[in-house]
Amino acid sequence: MEVYEKESVSLYLSDLHLIENVVSKVQDIKIYQHLTLGKVLVINDEIHNVENWAPLYHEAITHIPMMFIEHPLSVLILGGGDLYAAEIALQYPTVQKVIVCDYDPEVIRLTKSYYPHAKAVLSDSRLSIVYQDAKIFLKECSEQFDLIIDDCFNLVEDFLPEDQIFEVLNRHLTSDIGVCSSLIYRHIFDSNTMAKTSKNLFSQYKTVLSMVAVPEYPGVLHLLTMWGQSKYLSQNIIKSKNKWHIDRLSKSETCGQIFDPRYCNYYLYLPPYIKSRLTDMKGC
Repeated sequence: MEVYEKESVSLYLSDLHLIENVVSKVQDIKIYQHLTLGKVLVINDEIHNVENWAPLYHEAITHIPMMFIEHPLSVLILGGGDLYAAEIALQYPTVQKVIVCDYDPEVIRLTKSYYPHAKAVLSDSRLSIVYQDAKIFLKECSEQFDLIIDDCFNLVEDFLPEDQIFEVLNRHLTSDIGVCSSLIYRHIFDSNTMAKTSKNLFSQYKTVLSMVAVPEYPGVLHLLTMWGQSKYLSQNIIKSKNKWHIDRLSKSETCGQIFDPRYCNYYLYLPPYIKSRLTDMKGC
């Protein structure tokens, strides 16, 4: 079998074996097996993750924003039914609570059935799963979090201006500490989306960018935004502020397959092409 997204630039995968196909109350979910890439999760004909590439994206959206949080206590993950981001967040010894808000229980069920990391994540007492539309959850929730990971929304396309989604997310960040981590869900050559994002972020919040490779998303190269009111948010940070990162450094240990806290400036480096497209962004 073959899978590809109907985009002008997209990933094409062949030689796939269908493991399971479920039509839930809200979406069509397929899990395939690829000979070299592992399992491939496809939802509504969009490739959501490729197992062996998972660290490229999930370590970036979790570990990199953690560089700006000394003692993270609470994490909210919007989407994240594959539990990869939750697995990484739960590695932090100071974290006391991780909430995953995913509106489809079938995604969690399939993750539990087919992905080896899921059992340990779901058995962790610090984890809570809320089966609800994240838009509704954000309206009804009164809690604040040290880290919010947006693993489901295109913030400039999935909301109307009157929704004020950036303000809503900011209200859910712990004052002066919290950081929101959100990928710009278009590739770096989509100047229009980057311009919309810069207009919303850099006029109101301290914002840091990281260029990340997400092979399964159309265009491969994307910008990760990390923003909020934290005093530590800076494009020019040299050393991680996170105490667990510092502890790992003292033992010459990394934090994952991709992320290594010795190289903060590497993750935050912006090549001239990006800077030339984002000249109005503070910090560039």
